[in-house]
Amino acid sequence: MAPLPDAVRRTLAWYDGERPGVKANLARLLMHGRPGGSGKLVVLPVDHVAAAAAAVTTEATELCKRETVDAFFAQIGGQLRPAA
Repeated sequence: MAPLPDAVRRTLAWYDGERPGVKANLARLLMHGRPGGSGKLVVLPVDHVAAAAAAVTTEATELCKRETVDAFFAQIGGQLRPAA
């Protein structure tokens, strides 16, 4: 791992009581991405709307699958009926 910039070292100094693995993972986070090496970490909130939309989409997909299967069996069933 590359030497840590002073900004990251100053941030990690606040976590002296933590286990080495915790500090190593925090250092990895602080060195990653666009703000990497600045000692800053950007944490974005979870978008609950997107999570709810994904659940609705999954439910709609399952409903479409069932309706498609029902339509298929209705079509096949009509062909398999004995002639009167």
